[in-house]
Amino acid sequence: MSRTIGGGDRGNILTVPMNADTTLTAEITSLIANGSDVVGKLISIGTSDDYTVTSPAASADPDGMIITQEGNSTDGYLLGCEIWGYTDLDGAVHSAHCIKTYTASGTPTLGYFVKVTGDTYDTVREAATAGLGKVIKTTSTSVDVLI
Repeated sequence: MSRTIGGGDRGNILTVPMNADTTLTAEITSLIANGSDVVGKLISIGTSDDYTVTSPAASADPDGMIITQEGNSTDGYLLGCEIWGYTDLDGAVHSAHCIKTYTASGTPTLGYFVKVTGDTYDTVREAATAGLGKVIKTTSTSVDVLI
């Protein structure tokens, strides 16, 4: 019996509605004013607010790409984004598979990792080094983590 080599996972790409931060909002407004297309612009996951994206820094790995754009510079842009991966606090790049909501102890910081806390194993806390995912939304009782 022979096996086919290669192929790999051909699963779905993670698509997420995201908000543009102030830097990306200015860039999108300029692109639109110049008649350029916003779709296809590369993005990085931001930490200025929940579910926010920004422009990648020079020579940084992008986290994804804009695939749809709604809104305006006055009310804000809602962007449909393909999220390919993320860079964690330690500089490691990970593929993005899903977004998971966890009960939180405290209010973890946007962009940080999380770790399990307590002996019931159902709550997470902020972890500044080595942990799970990247926090993309925080509330007083829960976090959304990109995994």
